[in-house]
Amino acid sequence: MVGNTGINRVIADCLDFIDIRNISNMVFQSPGGFEATQKEYFY
Repeated sequence: MVGNTGINRVIADCLDFIDIRNISNMVFQSPGGFEATQKEYFY
C-alpha cells in the first residue's frame, strides 16, 4: 500500500503534489514526504 501511494503521488497532477515527477522527489517532499528523511538520524 505504501508503494501504491508513492506511485499515485508521482503520477498525480494536482496541487498537493506539484513538481513530483520521480520517486526521489516523492520521498524527499517537504512537507508530506517520508518523515524519516526530515530527521537527522536518516543520514
